[in-house]
Amino acid sequence: MQDPVALLEAMLRIPSVSGDEAALAQFLVAQLCDLGFHGFVDDAGNAVGVVGYGAEVVLLGHIDTVPGVVPVRITDGRLYGRGAVDAKGPYATFIMAVARLIASDALDRRYVVIGAVEEEAASSRGAHHAAACYQPVACVIGEPSGWDQLTLGYKGRLLIDATWHQPGAHTAGPTPAVAERAVAYWCAVREHCSAWNASAGSALFDQLLPTLRQINTSSDGLTDQVTATIGIR
Repeated sequence: MQDPVALLEAMLRIPSVSGDEAALAQFLVAQLCDLGFHGFVDDAGNAVGVVGYGAEVVLLGHIDTVPGVVPVRITDGRLYGRGAVDAKGPYATFIMAVARLIASDALDRRYVVIGAVEEEAASSRGAHHAAACYQPVACVIGEPSGWDQLTLGYKGRLLIDATWHQPGAHTAGPTPAVAERAVAYWCAVREHCSAWNASAGSALFDQLLPTLRQINTSSDGLTDQVTATIGIR
C-alpha cells in the first residue's frame, strides 16, 4: 500500500482499543513486509518494521486507542476516525517516510519503526518492552503536537486509585457521608499541587496538574463505600 492516506484509512477501519490490538498489528506487519521492511510482531504485541544498517534510529508510535467509535470518513480533505491523530497517523507517517527512503535506495542507517500497544493504558506495555530491546542513537516518538511542531519532553503521570469504607449512617446523623471523605482527599491533593505550582513557574510543563478522573459511591445497606481515581501530571 503506497498511498499514505489509504494506509491510514485502512488502519482506522481496524479497531484497536488498548489490549485488543492484534488484528491491526498483523495487518501492519503485512504492509511493512510489502514495503521492504523486515516486519514482525514482537513479544509484547507491537508491530515492528526494521530496515537498513549502521546507527540505529527508533521511530516509536502507538497503535492502540481509547474506546469510542468515530466513523471513518474523508470530509473536506480531512480524514476522520478513532486514532487518526492519536496516534495511528504519526505511526503511518513513520512507515511511509522510511518506505520512501527504501524506494529511493537512500537508506543511510538502521530504522526501527514500532507501533506500540497499550499506550493508552496505564501499563504502557509496548513502550516498556521496546525500551529494553533497543539502544538507538535517537528515538522520535509520534504523538499529536501539530504537523509543524516538535515536542521536546513528556510529563510523567501518577494515578491514584483510592477506596474508603465506613459503616452505613443515616443522612440526618452527625457522621459525614463517605463521599465527603473522598472529596476532602481530592481537595487536599489539589491544594498541595497549588502550593507546589506557586513556586514552579508559569510553564505548564513545570507544574503539577491534578485531575479527578472518577468518583463512585455504593452501599450494601450496612457499609458505605466510595472509590476515586485521581491523575497527576
